[in-house]
Amino acid sequence: MRRRIAGLATRVSALRPWVRAQSGPFTQLSHRQVHTLQEHYPVVICGGGPTGLALSVLLGRYGVASAVLESRRELPRHPQAHYINNRTMEVFRAMGGGLADDVKRLSPPLDLWRSFVYCESLFGDVFGTVDHFKGRRSAQDPAVSPEPVAHLSQNQVAALLHRHAQTPHNAVFMGRTASNVQLWPKVSPGHNASMMQGRATNVVTSDRLTKTPTPANGSSTGVAWDCHAGGPPSLAAAVTVDVRGWGSTQRVGCDFLVVADGANSRLRDELGIQMEGDRAIQSLMNVHFSSPQLARRLRTARPAMLYFVFNAQVIVVIVAHDLTTGEFVAQLPFFPPLQRAEDFTEEVCRALICGAAGEGGMPDATIHSVRPWTMSAEVAASMQLGRRVFLAGDAAHRFPPAGGFGQNTGIQDAHNLAWKLAAVLQGRAGAGLLESYEAERCPVAQANTALSVANYRESLEVPRLLGLDPRAAAALTAALTSLPAALLPSSMPAALFRGGVQLGQRLAGVRGPLRSWRAGSLCRLFD
Repeated sequence: MRRRIAGLATRVSALRPWVRAQSGPFTQLSHRQVHTLQEHYPVVICGGGPTGLALSVLLGRYGVASAVLESRRELPRHPQAHYINNRTMEVFRAMGGGLADDVKRLSPPLDLWRSFVYCESLFGDVFGTVDHFKGRRSAQDPAVSPEPVAHLSQNQVAALLHRHAQTPHNAVFMGRTASNVQLWPKVSPGHNASMMQGRATNVVTSDRLTKTPTPANGSSTGVAWDCHAGGPPSLAAAVTVDVRGWGSTQRVGCDFLVVADGANSRLRDELGIQMEGDRAIQSLMNVHFSSPQLARRLRTARPAMLYFVFNAQVIVVIVAHDLTTGEFVAQLPFFPPLQRAEDFTEEVCRALICGAAGEGGMPDATIHSVRPWTMSAEVAASMQLGRRVFLAGDAAHRFPPAGGFGQNTGIQDAHNLAWKLAAVLQGRAGAGLLESYEAERCPVAQANTALSVANYRESLEVPRLLGLDPRAAAALTAALTSLPAALLPSSMPAALFRGGVQLGQRLAGVRGPLRSWRAGSLCRLFD
């Protein structure tokens, strides 16, 4: 149990802004574009999250120019991940520029995030506590790695990487969306070849890099292989994309395209690459809020990284992203279609998180955002198209947060790919080296998916012992949305669901009729 529960260290990441103003909670970074988008780059990276930015920084260390295209116009504020493992810290150290030191400096002191607490409320009865650094005073274990693990919100990591990625030769372009991917055989001037759509197994080309994949299901990849129609921006381009943003559209060519535009990747869909696995394990509402008063109380009474709260009013996981500043994320179970995202108003969310706090509540709480999220466990059917187009990060794999594998796996994808692209571009290795990317990273993604799912299932043991088995809520949802239930008045299924959940919560916990048995079971679980 202790090993599995440790995996929940990325239940959600909370938001702590990179720059903090005296007059308010947030100050935006300046995103003034200091580069002009060129016609051609050795590498174009679609997606300016941690994976794409890490790849750009690493390529820059190898002397390879790149352009990062990010659809958002500003760095993200909404939290996503927060646990950074040893291997990712080693990658940060390899990036240079003091990046690893910055992450360690910004991470809160270990004593504020070393534990998970299972409780009736934040200041109420405790069912059990798990210390993931038992007997240790440091987040670093020299027997494992020269670098420690860290606890830092993904938006802060992205801000650090964004600064490192802006160099004279590498650029991050905000507010730019890529589409219309075309792969071009790199032919000599005057070579005549016809345009092909989908499979391009018969393309005549002098470029050994243009090795064409055939999907496992035999279907078209949906990628255009174009040898005329105006041609690429230059004869050096092997891949082109249309880049839209800020009122204009420009075709940009590159030798290699990396798709790192997130879990809901539009480019992955455009390329025809399917995801395999479980698309919807659980739905949750993420409530990002801040409460300096709550943080002060928790620092003194019960510091932890995660608080699993179970009481008659609310079931929630609260992630303490930084107990020094008071930034939190609450994860609330969400059961569509019987519940709607619109039902979780700011007023409702405030009442729920105050119910989790227990006595004293949190009168100073400020809610910054509320948004739904679906937990998935999927890996792309292919992580590359031939030797020209690659998927990385959440575009290639989506995990439950239990274990903290999401951001870490993406950054490690970037590390694996960066040196290979540099070696091929600089003539130090043959193009066949690039085929090792999928061969090496796909098994890692599959293994991390399996472990994340196992960790998630193990984490449900506590609510099951408390009489809060998530399968019961799922079964109730399925029953109320079945065909017979559809004959009921439109408002009745949702009302029956609310009543069933409320009854279950009142009967659950260590105060219900099975109090003694449940308390004993919990004690044995945490021993």
